[in-house]
Amino acid sequence: MNISIPFTELNTLIQQKTKKPVALSFVSNDTINVTYPLNLFLKTVDIAAKVQILDVNGAHIRARVDMGSAGNLALQGGFGLLGNMLPEGLVESFADGIAEINLAKIPKLEKTLEMVEVKGVAAAPEVLNLEVGMK
Repeated sequence: MNISIPFTELNTLIQQKTKKPVALSFVSNDTINVTYPLNLFLKTVDIAAKVQILDVNGAHIRARVDMGSAGNLALQGGFGLLGNMLPEGLVESFADGIAEINLAKIPKLEKTLEMVEVKGVAAAPEVLNLEVGMK
């Protein structure tokens, strides 16, 4: 079974939860771009990261986050601050640009993931597709 979640819906959900405007967009089948406008004094700069899905094991996703060398260093240092905006336990670890994500820690997915198993995640031009199967 496939579940398609529009990027616009994900953008709205992220903004509601974090109070930060984030835009997700398609790069390739296994990669999305995450853009966040950052206000620096009198100028707004878009900060972007490519997030590549490396593998999926049930509710656990391993993804590479690439913001370029300077951005990766800043992300590693600032991840503790970002982590405070996310559900506890969602990102189990983050090292060397690799994030270990546990989807079961998203409150709206907890009950669903008790019944189904995520078998794959793929991006398309307007949506994020989840391939799921019954447990």
